[in-house]
Amino acid sequence: MAGVFQADADSLLFPKQAGERAADLRFTDINKDNVITAAARTFLGCPIPDVVYGFNTRVKWRSFDLSLNFSGQAGNKVFNGKKAVRFGVENFETSYLNAWTTSNASNSEPRVTNAGHNYQASDRFIEDGSFLKLQTLQLGYRLPERLAGHLGVTQARFYLSATNLFQITNYSGYTPELTASSGSVMASGIDLGVFPPARTFTVGMDMTF
Repeated sequence: MAGVFQADADSLLFPKQAGERAADLRFTDINKDNVITAAARTFLGCPIPDVVYGFNTRVKWRSFDLSLNFSGQAGNKVFNGKKAVRFGVENFETSYLNAWTTSNASNSEPRVTNAGHNYQASDRFIEDGSFLKLQTLQLGYRLPERLAGHLGVTQARFYLSATNLFQITNYSGYTPELTASSGSVMASGIDLGVFPPARTFTVGMDMTF
């Protein structure tokens, strides 16, 4: 993507496909043939991460214990297909609030339309898929043996557990943690409206009789 045509006359100055006018996307003429065709495509990134990682820690202090489990990935790209849907299927993304108008000459968001070149697959929909997520957190408290004895048990531990507490990412969709929705490896890294991971909280107790 090279920007947005700011005036109808601009479409005569830059390479185009057909029918573009002011407020439509302008694409880069990669192969320098003065027209935008399939030959002007280029490599924009890979959906497969360069690294997938995870780490955990567990600390204890007196009768308390805390465990944290992190996971993440880096070096991959995600196609935000949710942003590419037409109005009437799902709501637009918030970035459309900055769409080109006569009073807001945006050079990054084209006019709002239901079809056309503005929805072609391009780096407009390609985003960084890196993230770091706190997968699980658990805080526990072990009762002193004397108090546990009053409950008729040898050991008792109360805990509060949570999953998906937070995620650090630059991705504008719900989550960059995607799986191929069609089961095909060719669909990897394509967000077609994946449901965001649920945040859950659990309270429990471990007892030893």
